[in-house]
Amino acid sequence: MNISLVNPNDPDSIRRAFQKLGKQLGPDAKVPFAGLTLDDLTASRLISTDSGKTFESVEDLTAWIVGTTNQIIVTDNGDGTLTLSTPQDIHTDATPEFAGWVIKDSSDDIVALLSDEEFYITLYAPVEIVTGNPIGLLLALTYQL
Repeated sequence: MNISLVNPNDPDSIRRAFQKLGKQLGPDAKVPFAGLTLDDLTASRLISTDSGKTFESVEDLTAWIVGTTNQIIVTDNGDGTLTLSTPQDIHTDATPEFAGWVIKDSSDDIVALLSDEEFYITLYAPVEIVTGNPIGLLLALTYQL
């Protein structure tokens, strides 16, 4: 392969060298690189492209990741990292507080509800009978608070 030296200060010379290299290698060439260093980027950071398709370091991940009100909080750690958290602790020993709750089954039917005005729970348990055909036992309880 014959590629002449390229003047690094001449963009046209660089472009011509890449075009020549592309023609010599062919469209299906796979060229392995041992490494690539881009001086204008920050080490150990993600990269993205700007509107001109130029690489740039991602300094603030919160520009890409946004929380959801009262569900997920995204905090910029100031060092190129971020922390995701919830408004309340939710680990197994936590005691989160809620204004109310609704639990639905896979059919989207409410099986339990708790609000300021009402407590409702429905329990369904299959009961095996002698013939082997299951029947359902339904218990519904509603208590007005």
